[in-house]
Amino acid sequence: MQSKITIAIQRKGRLYENSKNLLIKSGINFSANGERLLARSSNMNIDILLVRDDDIPSLVSKGVADLGIVGQNVLAEQAAANNKITAKPLLKLGFSKCKLAFAKPLNSKLRSLKNKNIATSYPALVKKYLIKNSITAEVIKINGSVELTPYIGIADCICDLVSSGATLEANNLVEFKSLMDSEAVLISPVTLNKI
Repeated sequence: MQSKITIAIQRKGRLYENSKNLLIKSGINFSANGERLLARSSNMNIDILLVRDDDIPSLVSKGVADLGIVGQNVLAEQAAANNKITAKPLLKLGFSKCKLAFAKPLNSKLRSLKNKNIATSYPALVKKYLIKNSITAEVIKINGSVELTPYIGIADCICDLVSSGATLEANNLVEFKSLMDSEAVLISPVTLNKI
């Protein structure tokens, strides 16, 4: 009897539609309706876990899911923050392309991150970048509305995801340094035992 394969994808958000469509185009028939967190394939021995994107690297690392689809930025942040994250990218999927970048207010004369306050939803990656480049700065973890922080006096600049740049522009911010490029990736545990 064939072993069941479990694939974790984002339940809603940026990656959901593209991930669902990719699985369906790959021949996996399933229905993900309503608030269900588990979908079973009707034509293959596959379960689809519909979860938060930041849970996917952990689920794959622990072997709860055999594969996952997640943004490189999420995988990198989780790995930088937690040495128990062992999931590795197998394949770049070509959708949800963006970059993690530093941005400052349009009228700012900021040229360096040295001794600055940086607001971000990616504190582990920013700290890693600062250490690697021998920069002393304060990292402030913000879970949402990062773009607002320079205007309310919390931060000198931000580090956040940038796709088209429209959100930065709408909030009078300008990118000045890129930390990493990102896109959706297929991830697996370090040891593939079912595939």
